[in-house]
Amino acid sequence: MKRVYRVVCASALVAVISSLANAQVETEHVAPVQLAQYPGAPLEDQHGNLWFSTVLNGLIRFDGSEFVTYTKVDGLGSNMIRDRIEAEDGTLWFATSGGLTKYDGESFTTLTEYEPITITRGWSDYGYHRDIWDVHIDRNDDLWIATLDGVFKHDGEEFVRFPMPVLAPKEKSEFAPSMVYCIYEDREGDLWFGTDGAGVVRYDGEKTVVYTMKAHGLSSDNVCEIIQDSRGDFWFGTSNGGLSKFDGKAFTTHLRNKEFSEHTGWGRFMSIHEDRNGDVWFGVSQQGGGVYRYDGNSFEYMSTDKGLGAGGVPSIREDRSGNMWFGTTTGVYHFDGERFINFTKSNPQLPTAPLNLDDWAPETFALPPGFAPELPVGSESLLFPPGWRDPDSENFWSYAFVMTIDEQPPEATRVQELLELYYDGLMSVFASGKDKESLITPAKVIVNQIKTNQYEATMHLVDAFATFEPVDIRVRIETVAAEDGHSQVRVQISRQPDDHQIWTDLSAAIEHILESPSSEEHP
Repeated sequence: MKRVYRVVCASALVAVISSLANAQVETEHVAPVQLAQYPGAPLEDQHGNLWFSTVLNGLIRFDGSEFVTYTKVDGLGSNMIRDRIEAEDGTLWFATSGGLTKYDGESFTTLTEYEPITITRGWSDYGYHRDIWDVHIDRNDDLWIATLDGVFKHDGEEFVRFPMPVLAPKEKSEFAPSMVYCIYEDREGDLWFGTDGAGVVRYDGEKTVVYTMKAHGLSSDNVCEIIQDSRGDFWFGTSNGGLSKFDGKAFTTHLRNKEFSEHTGWGRFMSIHEDRNGDVWFGVSQQGGGVYRYDGNSFEYMSTDKGLGAGGVPSIREDRSGNMWFGTTTGVYHFDGERFINFTKSNPQLPTAPLNLDDWAPETFALPPGFAPELPVGSESLLFPPGWRDPDSENFWSYAFVMTIDEQPPEATRVQELLELYYDGLMSVFASGKDKESLITPAKVIVNQIKTNQYEATMHLVDAFATFEPVDIRVRIETVAAEDGHSQVRVQISRQPDDHQIWTDLSAAIEHILESPSSEEHP
């Protein structure tokens, strides 16, 4: 990584490359390099490093400039990392499928000392007791782990079994009857344990209470995640029953699928997090993925329409600056307030301050312009980022504009025609002013419809702004019906790849144009 990009509030379309039957030019699409096959949302440590878990590739640390991968060779218990926490003294703890690993800032050490127990191996090479799914440090600085073989507490020298009052029926457990998915400490200091088929166990330091589906209305006895929100309500993410909410008196079920799935039952939620604004986020860990955001009154669903990958979301975290991160089966994303930004090895964009559009140059003029008299009657408003005409700038050939035109929302063929008319005329005008008109060739535009009134295009033309060399441009278009038979054509263009920050910036620019009075004026 050579630079860090800004993340802004925006709404945008997704970009892909395709062609019409009569298209002659295509632009190569380079897929972003994801961190790993199944990366987790990062833990940010006291030094600002981001630690990403993976299912098969060990641990990835990003310090703002480079990625470093640690594996079992470096001292990890295994290359499958399920949870990460940081102690007050800066020590990092990693729950792996091969034991609990400690990192003191210099080296990794895996804790393997347990009180005498009967070891069950099954599909775990190290035994169920070392196959760890969660790690927790309570308010007394006691260290707890949730494993395939139940719960253990470290006494300073070794792990000692915590006696769980229930064991799941074999037919109800997905992994092991003794398994505990998660440990959560509520505001009173009580510990909650989510089991694999035996419900939820609450421990107040002296006695335990068990809550189940049959006795109390829990939506499922397979409980993957537990939190208590700032309103005092408890949320339980289950592996096959959707969500359960407990207000201290009764359980209610939420976000339950309409149809039963063989693999995820009535809905799987393995990640829940309340952000500093009081919104509760729920990651959907099943086909289709997406996340729900709950504001205390209603659930808002967000998925690919907001830039999130289509895979499940088993991991949600918040960094020290309040940015929300999401680990999915298709990559890592962070949320800028409006859209999800894919954080990749090929383009690791860190969230920072919102974009300031004050240094973007605005322009508004009537349509048709002199350089393209065949365009429909209307108006056009544009915003240009700094460096948009500088070949050495990342923003070269990047800007956004909104046309308000006297016709119905154009479809793909008309969109192609409008772009070709516009840029043939524009490039010819710039070239004639420099006596280089003979170098200009007609623009070739490939348009593909991705959704109703949403299009993506590639455009090949000769750049008359600066270089007079051929250039390939990506284009994102949305057409929207306006009043009195008019429509808006909202356009973002750039040379940059799909996962580059400029697309978020351009989306913000479109929103800014739409909020300005000029964009509301009809021709």
